Amino acid sequence: MNNVFTLTGNIGNDAKVTEVGNAHKASFSIAVRENLKSKEPKTSWFNVEAWRNNNTSSFDILKKGQFVKVSGYIKRDQYKDKNGNDVDRIVLVATSWEAIEKRTAEADGKDND
Repeated sequence: MNNVFTLTGNIGNDAKVTEVGNAHKASFSIAVRENLKSKEPKTSWFNVEAWRNNNTSSFDILKKGQFVKVSGYIKRDQYKDKNGNDVDRIVLVATSWEAIEKRTAEADGKDND
């Protein structure tokens, strides 16, 4: 499959869980640091949606600050906003996620220099 992503980063906000029909959707953002070896690494923010039919206990780890690995597919949403303007946005739809321990340069046996 070509339309896949895997990101590791920190969750920026507690997941907002809403019921949509017979399913539950958790919406959250994830901060991904780029170029970690740079003295001024950049951070990119991504909006993510995660879906479950019944058991929402897997949403419990989706808390602000949690370091996670998130995988899924990319979806394009097109709709009109409340003012009638066309909106076109990219949504990352998570199909799996897990809390992971943040690895440091020291834990990897490397210098921070």
